[in-house]
Amino acid sequence: MRVNKKSAAYLILAAALVVLGSVAASAQVDILPPDAGVHGSGAIALHNDSTISRTVGLFDIKVAQYGDALHGGFRFAEVTADGVRQHTVASKDLKSLKFLARNHAVITAVGYLDSWHAEITLEVLDDVAGDWLHIVAKPINSPLDFIYERAGGVIKGDIVVFHRAEVTAYAKGEGVIAVGRNLGRFAFHAESSSAGVNGKIYYAEYSPWISSMMPWPRVRIEVPHVAVLTVEGNKAVLAGHGAINGHPAKVTVIAVDNSMVLTPLPVPDEFTIHAITESGREYKASGPLRHGDIVVGTANTR
Repeated sequence: MRVNKKSAAYLILAAALVVLGSVAASAQVDILPPDAGVHGSGAIALHNDSTISRTVGLFDIKVAQYGDALHGGFRFAEVTADGVRQHTVASKDLKSLKFLARNHAVITAVGYLDSWHAEITLEVLDDVAGDWLHIVAKPINSPLDFIYERAGGVIKGDIVVFHRAEVTAYAKGEGVIAVGRNLGRFAFHAESSSAGVNGKIYYAEYSPWISSMMPWPRVRIEVPHVAVLTVEGNKAVLAGHGAINGHPAKVTVIAVDNSMVLTPLPVPDEFTIHAITESGREYKASGPLRHGDIVVGTANTR
C-alpha cells in the first residue's frame, strides 16, 4: 500500500503506544476535518483464566470518515503483566463505520490476527461513566476453528467517538460605514452549530482626515468569543462580552444581508453595533455599507 509523506507524518503523530507501533493509513488524509470517526489509545483490563497474572489489552485507534470514504486504522495487543505479548490484532482495510448512537460505534475491517488473515469487528463506547471496547477477530481460511474475542472497560487512556458539528446558522462580513465625519471599520464572523456558537467581532471608528498611514482609532471594540447568534431571514444578531477601548462591555451587532432582497437596484448591506460598559456608558453606530459585504444564512441556504 502506498502512503504519501503527509499521511505518514499524520499517522506517526497519532500513534500513542510504542508497543503497538503506528497505524497504517488506508488512503490519503484530507485537509478538511472528517465528518465523523473514532480515535483513542490506552488499555482495557483483561483476565486470563489459565493464569494468575493479569493481562491488559493495549489499543490504538485512528479512524476517520470523509463522506463515504474511511481512512486510518486500529491495532490491539494482548499483553501479560510481565510484558509478554499474547495476541495482536491489526486492521489493514477498513470496511465500514456504523453508529449505534452518537457515542457508540462499530468498525469492521479486514486485517490480521497474529499471522492469520482475519475479519475484524471493533466496537467502542465513549461514555462519561467509562469508555469500553470489544474486539472480535475471525481468521480467514485457517485450519483452526478459533475466534479471538476480548472486551473490557478502559483503565488507562481515552476513546473518543466524534461527529463534525452541523452548522445551523452563520454570519460573516467586513466593510466600512459612515459615523458622522468618521468611518467605522468592522470585521466579524460567527456560526451556530451542534457544538455551540463561536466567532469574533472587531470594530474601530477612526477619522479619515488624520494625515497618517496608521490612523489611531477613536473607538476600538473587540469581542473574542461570540456567545449568541440568531438568524431570521436576511438579518443576523450577534452578541458577546468584549471590551470597548479596554473597558469590559456587552456588545451586540446587527448585520443585514440585502443581497437576499429582490429589488430592481442593488441595496447596500447594513451594519449596527451597540456596546454598553459595566458602568452604563454606551456606544452605538449604524448605517449602510460604504464598501464591503455581509453574508447571512442558515444550513438550508449555505
